[in-house]
Amino acid sequence: MKAADLDSLLAAIPYSAPLGLRARAEVGRPVQVRMAFTKAVTNYVGTGHAGALFTLAEAAAGIAAHRLVEDLGGIVLLKESTARFARRAESDLTAAASVAPHEEGPARAAFERERRAQASVEVAVTDAAGAAVFEGTFVYAFRPRQP
Repeated sequence: MKAADLDSLLAAIPYSAPLGLRARAEVGRPVQVRMAFTKAVTNYVGTGHAGALFTLAEAAAGIAAHRLVEDLGGIVLLKESTARFARRAESDLTAAASVAPHEEGPARAAFERERRAQASVEVAVTDAAGAAVFEGTFVYAFRPRQP
């Protein structure tokens, strides 16, 4: 999916649209989603709101998972997640997400065979200086798209 298509998709999601997320997904590279540091994404002390950081990370993870089954008519549903907030976010942020390499082939094969599968996606969010502010794992269930 092209960056413009990904950006349109993110903008069409009512919950995350106000965050102004911008995505890039290149074959063989982690999915990257960026979020500008604006007042709209801050908490009461002026640093990045935990919910905004989680949404940024989950958007990148969801795109990474979706790429695995998109051409097979699959959708992704978040099943579980773990999150670790490493430091305050005080600048523009970038989330980088990849499906765990040892899960890609088996998850895709299981989905082709059974129309059900799952895979884990690792995500790291860094600030403008490249420092880690969030690390997480998102587990997605793959299901067939309903007509």
